[in-house]
Amino acid sequence: SSSSSSSSSSSSSSTTTKSTTTTLSSSSHYHKPPSMMTTMRHLFEEQGIRGFFKGVSMNWVKGPIAFSISFTAFDTIQGLIETESEREKKQQLTRSAIKRRLTSDDD
Repeated sequence: SSSSSSSSSSSSSSTTTKSTTTTLSSSSHYHKPPSMMTTMRHLFEEQGIRGFFKGVSMNWVKGPIAFSISFTAFDTIQGLIETESEREKKQQLTRSAIKRRLTSDDD
């Protein structure tokens, strides 16, 4: 009984080895990816002109939202790590810019 189980296990391991070898040798072949023109032609044949614009509307919605989140996070973190002297300097620059704008509008 033990000899039959060992022979069956050895045959299964040789099968595994053979399939692994086959898989490795077939995966070593390099397949050139399709060119841009081939891909575009295939896309046009499958989906028409609309295929080139698939997903654009979601990017238009996603873009401003992602920018808003990034800008808010940056501004919040900057405010948390900003020193008092940096905050005062920024306020002085803002005040002087406002004064310049108000005086230049009068001219």
